[in-house]
Amino acid sequence: MKDNENIYQRTEHLFGAEGLAKIRQAHILLLGIGGVGGAVFEALVRAGVAKLTVVDGDKFSKSNLNRQLLANRETIGRSKVAVAKEVAASINPEVEIEAIEQRLDRSSAQHLIAERAADFDILIDCIDDIEAKAAAVKAATNTPLTILVSGGAGNRTRPEGVRIDYLENAFSDPFLKKFRKSLGDYPKGRIYTIFSPFKAMPKRDGMIASSPYLPNILGFTLAGLALEILTDIRN
Repeated sequence: MKDNENIYQRTEHLFGAEGLAKIRQAHILLLGIGGVGGAVFEALVRAGVAKLTVVDGDKFSKSNLNRQLLANRETIGRSKVAVAKEVAASINPEVEIEAIEQRLDRSSAQHLIAERAADFDILIDCIDDIEAKAAAVKAATNTPLTILVSGGAGNRTRPEGVRIDYLENAFSDPFLKKFRKSLGDYPKGRIYTIFSPFKAMPKRDGMIASSPYLPNILGFTLAGLALEILTDIRN
């Protein structure tokens, strides 16, 4: 249809017809749809990814309004994955969204990731809970899935210089340091991550602070990495 051709026109100019075809055929598993994950989600929907399976057990709260793209006054108290499905339909009704409202643990990660790995092309992990994050990645490492993991966005102000590297090479990120420790032994050169190279600020009153922009920068960077991988730009 002509309208749909217009949706993808600029994406095709960037990635080429073959690249766009790969994007439109992809099925991505996205874990966590908060500050970072919401930006990943919106970018992939707008790019034309054929199908997204989105997993998150949370509901939107007022504290999400300062940074999460899918949060607004009307979505407070609502399921994040249900809202994501509605947002996707409003942008590109061709994208199929499988919305799973649950928190991941070792058992559910095994079922969703290890047993269903053949359903997906890429796993993008934006979970901010270390134990759940480790369970998800452990379930994925013995599968052919390409694994992308988000670093921490909290307590940082500088927007420049976001890095893409393998997990073992990440630095200046206490969150990823704790994650690696929880993960234990893992295959090197296998797990991509994105992170800020600048030292995090100390917590104030025990609370993790967050800017309106850095979670979204990390999320858009993750989405860009996924699209590069899908279209074979990044080998």
